[in-house]
Amino acid sequence: VTKVPNHELLKPLILESIAKFDFRSTSLPDEQISKTDWGLPQDAFRPYIHYLMPFIQTELSETYRSMGGDGIEVTNFWFQQYKHNDRYDWHNHTKTNFANIYYLEFPDGSPKTEFLNPMNPSEILTFDVKEGEVLTVPAYLIHRSPPVASSNIRKTIIAINAELFKRGGVYANFEPGRPQQ
Repeated sequence: VTKVPNHELLKPLILESIAKFDFRSTSLPDEQISKTDWGLPQDAFRPYIHYLMPFIQTELSETYRSMGGDGIEVTNFWFQQYKHNDRYDWHNHTKTNFANIYYLEFPDGSPKTEFLNPMNPSEILTFDVKEGEVLTVPAYLIHRSPPVASSNIRKTIIAINAELFKRGGVYANFEPGRPQQ
């Protein structure tokens, strides 16, 4: 969990940017999301990411460096805005290393993202996150956004898929099957 610097300044800019979006992807049977730009081509202009990335890039890079990487490449991003009864059922993120969830709007009573414990899939895990924070998890973890139970709650997240990369260093001469020093 990483805190986004200047969240209080960014939040109104990003929410205003999202409010101007007149796009809604087709619903799938396992989701009901009031507003999202999922499905919009990645080269489409999304003003909110231009507000966010200068502030979040350093924190994400530090998170990935703490995992042994040299840096990150953002491969995909989108927003989701949930209102009463909205939900997104069990899923994971394919073809990426990490899923990052920025809790842009996360008032008290908002449902936390739930994860299936990969060591015991009958156990559901949640993380203690607050508005203005980013949760970084391995993208293969199966997770969901449970239904928003209250009619006076709006939850807004920005999902960011990213690849961790390693150049040189400890793994530069790694050869499978050969003892490493």
